[in-house]
Amino acid sequence: MPSGIQRIQTERIIDHLVSQGLKALPDLVQARLCLNQLAVVGSDRAVFATCVLTLELAILKDPKARADLPDHVGVLLQAFHDPRLANVLVAGSPELEARWLRIRPVVADFVALQNGQTPPPTDTAAPARISARLATPTELIQEIEEILEVEVETGPPPPPREALDPAQPPPPPQDADEQPLEPDTREFWAYSERALGRVPDPNESVVGTQSFAASRAADRSHLVRFAHDLVSRFPQQKHARALAALTLLYVAGQEKERGLLGVNKERLKLIHSGLSLVGDPAAAGQVAVLFENDGPLTRQAFGPIVDIVANYLSFCGREKLDPRLADASTRFTKP
Repeated sequence: MPSGIQRIQTERIIDHLVSQGLKALPDLVQARLCLNQLAVVGSDRAVFATCVLTLELAILKDPKARADLPDHVGVLLQAFHDPRLANVLVAGSPELEARWLRIRPVVADFVALQNGQTPPPTDTAAPARISARLATPTELIQEIEEILEVEVETGPPPPPREALDPAQPPPPPQDADEQPLEPDTREFWAYSERALGRVPDPNESVVGTQSFAASRAADRSHLVRFAHDLVSRFPQQKHARALAALTLLYVAGQEKERGLLGVNKERLKLIHSGLSLVGDPAAAGQVAVLFENDGPLTRQAFGPIVDIVANYLSFCGREKLDPRLADASTRFTKP
């Protein structure tokens, strides 16, 4: 697993290459340089960014990009079928968010037709979406190209009125005598709300959604990825580290203590990482509101976190250890 510093550098490199590649257009040579560098970064976010930048080059008739497009259909379908993964892939990058907002409806129509369903009616003022005859990934890519080409000529459509500005999400409640949020704190809340799917989408219902669902292995993997992304993006932000800590402990609480081979070492690893990140108890209490507001299932699943922390503090008391030190969590999670 990459170190924290490596993950931070990777996120910054991806965002920089996306931004520079898009700014370079219509200079295909410079944009291609950024695309080639993205292709070797080696992360889920880099793969998604590569797909998006390839689409942009294809619109400008770049032959290699047009030839490569069919290879990227799987990336678009995976992001469509896993909205929480898509949230993490685009959160924090206005360029990726804006382009996914345009591409996603076309993918939705394609999936509906593949499943034998009738796509929902579209706004008559919008470019024509995928037609009933489309049935292959190549045709899906062609339809996306056509829509984006129209936007190059006429300008992108205005954002829906209901959509919130991702750079200015509603901050956590503050008392009248509290100081305004620091920029890094506001950025953390903006990213977390977006990555957890808590910013309203005018095209989707938010009723019944559970941001911290953890009943399936895929759900737990998503939450672990989210926690790692938090630390990568905000390595010194106390709220980000606290939320990452609670998320890792939350996932650990859903794992069995013992498996077929004895002690569940993956669970112990999650507990060790989570306890090492807790840092500021006050910040942990503030971010815990995200779990509290996520519904009864999440509140019920949050209970094991309390048990883990209580057992840890009891262990530190017996062994006369400072619970804030890394050595304490290492000894606590030793198999």
